[in-house]
Amino acid sequence: MKTHRLIRGTKPLLLSLPHMGACIPPDIRARMKPEFLRLPDADPDLDRLLGFAARAGAGLFMPVHARYVADLTRAEDDPLLVPMDIYKEGEEPDNIECINRIAAYWLPYQEALAEEKARLQKEFGAVRVISIHSGAAGFADMQHIPLSREDYLDGSGAYDEEKALTLQARLSGLLAA
Repeated sequence: MKTHRLIRGTKPLLLSLPHMGACIPPDIRARMKPEFLRLPDADPDLDRLLGFAARAGAGLFMPVHARYVADLTRAEDDPLLVPMDIYKEGEEPDNIECINRIAAYWLPYQEALAEEKARLQKEFGAVRVISIHSGAAGFADMQHIPLSREDYLDGSGAYDEEKALTLQARLSGLLAA
């Protein structure tokens, strides 16, 4: 099963977009509360927003699956790695399912991210990994650039070119630093 998408960069800069995934397996989707099915906490279109960075040589590392399957910004032992509040009453995953999700989604993603980071370190001697997503900072070994969906989406959740250009200008300076 594919857990990520990689746009391989030509510079020692890797942008991790851990909340961009949108795929939810049918067995999980069927048990979710309706208000979470639209993925209100996802960061859609970040690959589009950060296309300028990829064209400048940065790598983009993106999940396939939504953070409701496994939150990739959480540590393996974090109880919020598999969120429980998104399920209909009595439909929450049990401990076995949580362990299986870590093995099937979280671990392969983290391993692939570490492999790409190691490849860049070997090629360039050093690498800068930046996690860009809405929400709190993730792992200590990554720089975090917080962002809000309202920074680049309109009120209906559609990509807003004007807002995106403003955010791209802000991000361009941060990525160059």
